[in-house]
Amino acid sequence: MAYTLYKVLHVAGIFAVLLAIGGLVAAARSTDRAAARKGFVMLHGIGMLLSLVGGFGALARAGYGFPGWIVVKVGLWIVLGAFPTILKRSPGAANGLLLTALVLAVAAFALAVTKPF
Repeated sequence: MAYTLYKVLHVAGIFAVLLAIGGLVAAARSTDRAAARKGFVMLHGIGMLLSLVGGFGALARAGYGFPGWIVVKVGLWIVLGAFPTILKRSPGAANGLLLTALVLAVAAFALAVTKPF
């Protein structure tokens, strides 16, 4: 596949993950949590997979190898992957997690643009 297609998959996956986290925060505030969570958890998983496949595919096509900024981005990806579990165990942390997801996504974007190390 082409580099551009991998980038589109990566960005689509990121959008899906952030949308799912927003939905999970809304579901954490809902009275019927189980029904509201199911679709957003599925969207989160699909988004995580798309961002992983798209990111590593683009990385392979670009020929970067495995620089340090990618290691940090993988760490951020792992943290974002834990958000549904964190929200399920402590729904009161919803507001903080929503802001944290935004900060982590911006940090990952900044790493991708600047490639500092």
